[in-house]
Amino acid sequence: MLIQEITRNQVDPDRIRALLQEMVRSTVQRINEDLISPEPAHPEIDRLASIQADLEELKSALRRRTWSTAIDAAHEAAQVLGLDPSDLKTPALARQILVTRRRLLELEAQVEQDLDDPLQVGRELLKEHGLQPSLEGLRPPMRLSEAIEKAKNDAPDEVAKKIASVGKLALDFFGDVSMTELTHQRTVEFLEFVWWMPKNWGKVHGKNRFNGIDRSPPPSEERRGADAADRKLIAVVLADQSLTQPDRRQKLVAGLTPRLTEGYTIVLRDMFRRIIVAALGNQRVGRDIDEDDRIIPSHRQLKGLMAKWKRTARTECGLPTRISKPKVRRSWSLERIARLLTSPIYQGSTGRQRSRRATSDKGVLIRDALYWVPLMMLHMGARPEEILQLALSNVILRNRVFCIVIEGNLKNEQSQRILPIPQILLDLGFIEWVRQRRRAGQVWLFPEIPEDKMHGKKSQIFGDRLRTVLKTLDIASEHEDIYALRRTLSSRLLHAGVDTGIRQRILGHLEGTTVDAHYSDDGLADLKAHLDLVDYGIEIVKRSALGYPIISGCRISLLPQVFVDVDLETNGAIAAIGVYDAATEEALMEVRIEGTKLPASKPRSSAKRLDKEQAADCLLEISTSYEILMPGSEEATQALEHLLIFAEPSRSQ
Repeated sequence: MLIQEITRNQVDPDRIRALLQEMVRSTVQRINEDLISPEPAHPEIDRLASIQADLEELKSALRRRTWSTAIDAAHEAAQVLGLDPSDLKTPALARQILVTRRRLLELEAQVEQDLDDPLQVGRELLKEHGLQPSLEGLRPPMRLSEAIEKAKNDAPDEVAKKIASVGKLALDFFGDVSMTELTHQRTVEFLEFVWWMPKNWGKVHGKNRFNGIDRSPPPSEERRGADAADRKLIAVVLADQSLTQPDRRQKLVAGLTPRLTEGYTIVLRDMFRRIIVAALGNQRVGRDIDEDDRIIPSHRQLKGLMAKWKRTARTECGLPTRISKPKVRRSWSLERIARLLTSPIYQGSTGRQRSRRATSDKGVLIRDALYWVPLMMLHMGARPEEILQLALSNVILRNRVFCIVIEGNLKNEQSQRILPIPQILLDLGFIEWVRQRRRAGQVWLFPEIPEDKMHGKKSQIFGDRLRTVLKTLDIASEHEDIYALRRTLSSRLLHAGVDTGIRQRILGHLEGTTVDAHYSDDGLADLKAHLDLVDYGIEIVKRSALGYPIISGCRISLLPQVFVDVDLETNGAIAAIGVYDAATEEALMEVRIEGTKLPASKPRSSAKRLDKEQAADCLLEISTSYEILMPGSEEATQALEHLLIFAEPSRSQ
């Protein structure tokens, strides 16, 4: 009945529990501090008589139903939690407050009279309100800003950045509240707020090396701006009676503000969990507690919530009012593969950082995870986590074919498989490297990569390290990332005519109950032959000074790089194109597409005008002499690729 009445009066039951907990905590803390102080704060006052008088007055208030008394009884705790004192006069709530206050006065009277330990005398009362009967349990609740800093200090640099991001969102949403004020319902509301945030929030801040001041608006303001723009677009699209339903959908998908993806929402949920753990420990977020008692939803709960939110993010006629544009991975170009394989990672560097190419035979070549894992992804299609958790004992010889047994903590049941080791890895000395590690007493292939504390996986830490190296070597790409190496192998196998079932078997994507037994044992030689069809043009020599083979070069010609910048119309079509030398930024091509609308303020608005066919021909002509780096925006890349279909057939084939 108490909870029902509180709910009817718009007071969150979880916040009331937090209020009563803070009353108990702060009072027991004060009693304990008074007891161990050198001398009484007011020796002239008869403390026991004063406590008993307060107790009688409180009992009288309970008998007379003087609920306004609850405001004074819980005033300090309400201030800590940011509660409106007027909410405390609700009869059911006021009675609970006064009953709790009565028990605290009775505890204080007993301690004053018998000089007992308040932690022992009040043990049951403390536990009843979720507090440990210890000095640690009586510490004041941590504020949100303090918890954010503590979580950041306890995390690696890359994780700390994500914690800072979700911390900024949380401070904007909650304010700098006491961490005990957070409840399951409020956290769900916060995660929905996060789910609706614009994908690029916080990016327009004006902060650079010349100006160190962050002028970015509060996240909630960015969210309101995006919501307003989307509402305006939706109204215009729905009001246009000339549009068909597919046309409306296309305009909304192209024009709505992209929001955070569901995957990244889950990442930020994990970062917010770290903040909660930093303040309250694992007891309120662990797997062993009832889901309704969790402060933060589990992954399963959050996925269910996002499915519900997605169903409601539609107009009455079923059109989307929210879109997200997940990262699109593309296969690596042969030019980028060649740049990777002829980088200092594979041809030697002046030190362990692998950022500077060795200029003599005295260079350092380290055969570790950064060396082998990309090669194994490119030639075997295994996931980075599958490779990183391999033990030396997972390398076997079966039916005269060297293989790797992929097992353990895998993505799904189909991921467990046996893969032949391609000839290129054998030629690079992989088996001898494994033998050397076994002779050195090693157990794991890549023990230098630790598991991250959050998920117990190695791929996150490895990915961060490899991304750092690729950025240093100027090989990094937003869409052609390290995880796209598997996609690259799949594409190369497809081009080589390898059957879909075999490709699924290699990549660990085989679904259902069908098992291709031919490739599980006696067909390993045939499966190896399929893998050996993939040729990236690697050339190998044996370096006598090192005692093992190395990659000496790549048959793929390395073309100079150019990057493409485009201007889009409001409908997403290409309005202007600029092609620039990646080294000098010199313009190789700047054109305006005939018949398009482009504001005069745009730098390419006055460029030479060409029709679509001419512009596409020019771009394809450039691609014969240069490696083209596509725009970072997926929308821009798709628009550019669509433009290329207008090229003359002889050029595009």
